[in-house]
Amino acid sequence: MPMFPSDAHLVPQKSIFEFTMKDIDGADVNLRKYANKIIVLLNVASLCGLTHRNYTELQELYLKYKKDGLEVLAFPCNQFADMEPGTNKEIKAFVEDTYNGTFPLFAKIDVNGPNQHPLFKFLKATRGGIRGFYRDNIKWNFAKFVIGKDGVVIERFTPTTSPKMIEKFLRSLLFPPKDDGSGGIKEIRSCQCSRLVMDYADCTGTYWETAWGPKGGELFWGEERPVERRVSIKSPDRRRSKPPPPKRW
Repeated sequence: MPMFPSDAHLVPQKSIFEFTMKDIDGADVNLRKYANKIIVLLNVASLCGLTHRNYTELQELYLKYKKDGLEVLAFPCNQFADMEPGTNKEIKAFVEDTYNGTFPLFAKIDVNGPNQHPLFKFLKATRGGIRGFYRDNIKWNFAKFVIGKDGVVIERFTPTTSPKMIEKFLRSLLFPPKDDGSGGIKEIRSCQCSRLVMDYADCTGTYWETAWGPKGGELFWGEERPVERRVSIKSPDRRRSKPPPPKRW
C-alpha cells in the first residue's frame, strides 16, 4: 500500500520548501529551514562502491562551504541492490562513526516506484534526465540535485559524478559575480612580464571563469581562495631595430 495519499499530485509544488520530511531521528523538518542556501540533495547508501568517495567528499565540501551557505541533505534509500539495509539508527551511526558526517541525514525513503516520496517525484519532474538519459527515474545511489536559494532545482548530476567534480559549479552559485562583473574581487593589480600576464587579487572566493570570461590559464589557490591567475600571451617581438635593407648590386 502506498505510503502517501494518492491525490498528493493534485496540488503541484513549486519548490522543495513546500515539503516536510522526517530526519534520521524521526523529527519533522520543514525544508523551508534551508531557504537562502545552495543545497546538494541526494539519495545515499552505506554499502555501495560509491559510498566512500561520496561521503568523504560531501563532508569535506560541507565543512569548507557551510559558512558560505552550502547545505547537504542526504536521504538513505535501499532500492538499489539492497545497499542500505540498516535501520535509521544504524545508518546514522555508520555515517558519524566512519566519516565524521555532520551534514543533515533524513529517514530512509523510496525514490522510485509506487511508494516513492513526493519530494523525489517533484525533483524528477522538475529536472528529469540529463540529455534524456534518465527518463526521470533515479538510476543508482548518490544521484545529486543542486537546488538554488529559492528551493528550485538548478541541475541534476549522475551518481558517478563525485561531489568534488561539481565543486566549481557550486562555487559559481555560492559566489556569484556582482552586477559590475567583478565577481567579488576587491583589488586587482595587473602586470605584464615577458610572456606572462599575472592578475593578483584579494578575492572573496569568486568563480573565476564567470568573473574573468573565457581566458583560460592556470588558477593558483591560497588559504582556500583564488589569489593568482596566469595566462600565456603571444611572444613579443624581440628585435630591437629594423633589419638592414638588402644590398643593391
